[in-house]
Amino acid sequence: MFPGAVLSAASWQVLQLLGGIIVGRTLQHSSALYGVFGIVLGLLAWLYLQAQITLYAAEVCTVRSWRLCHAACGRRRPRRTCAPTSTTAGPTASCHLPVTEDGR
Repeated sequence: MFPGAVLSAASWQVLQLLGGIIVGRTLQHSSALYGVFGIVLGLLAWLYLQAQITLYAAEVCTVRSWRLCHAACGRRRPRRTCAPTSTTAGPTASCHLPVTEDGR
């Protein structure tokens, strides 16, 4: 979880700094009406980018915790330790769950 949290926190800070600079310079010489519209549109874009950054950071945490990066890097994947399932969701529906000693 640590790399995803660091990525998210650093990205939030960079985006906040750049957003402040861009909004300050862009809306410096605009009228009051255009300034309000510019701030609203800038805020919507900023929220969208923040949501994307948070989603990517969560994906980093998921890929690292489930060890999915081996397949993407072309390396051999470590042996799975999951119980076979016979659900309708498919054979790999619970592969991220560890096998207990009694096989369940």
